[in-house]
Amino acid sequence: MPILTFKVSNEVAETVNTLAKKTGISRNEFLVRTLTVRS
Repeated sequence: MPILTFKVSNEVAETVNTLAKKTGISRNEFLVRTLTVRS
């Protein structure tokens, strides 16, 4: 289970990096926006 979770989170991290490069925003800013939307 932890391995699967790590794999998923790793894929998410890569996706975030890709999106951040395309949109021109920093990864931290993207994470903040994501957390804000979730909460």
